[in-house]
Amino acid sequence: ASTVSRWLKVPALTPEEPVEAPPAVAVQDASPSPLPAAPAPVAVEALGEALDPAVFDGLRKLSTDSPELLGIIVSSFREEAPTGLNLMAAALVEGNAAALRSAAHKLKGSGGTLGAKRLAELSSKIEAIAESGDLTGAAELVQETCREYDRVRVCMDNIKL
Repeated sequence: ASTVSRWLKVPALTPEEPVEAPPAVAVQDASPSPLPAAPAPVAVEALGEALDPAVFDGLRKLSTDSPELLGIIVSSFREEAPTGLNLMAAALVEGNAAALRSAAHKLKGSGGTLGAKRLAELSSKIEAIAESGDLTGAAELVQETCREYDRVRVCMDNIKL
């Protein structure tokens, strides 16, 4: 207590003194309010457009011998996708078509592996634009790809692995 009192003005209490609740605290309702319930995980069938349920279910079936495999794949995607999106944005700023193509190609592959079809399609379009060397329209596609990644991420947050 002496160390803390050097930095904070803490009144010294003796063991005989009762500690009273501050007047703003309602004593009759001392129970804590319940926390809002976390959203329930969704079944694979409810993934909708962001993730293809058939692809995701196929991954789940492949990982029956190694149940942690699906979690590893999802975690890897969640770590690498934002990096890829940032690399695409940086490549656009620099006008670096080769770097844009490379980042889009990687995101296309990882998105397709997980069944994020729209994310893979958008990445494929960005890759094609970058291969042409004319980056006209790429910025809008990268923005759209970022929004789609957010949809995929939210979907993944609610999946039972």
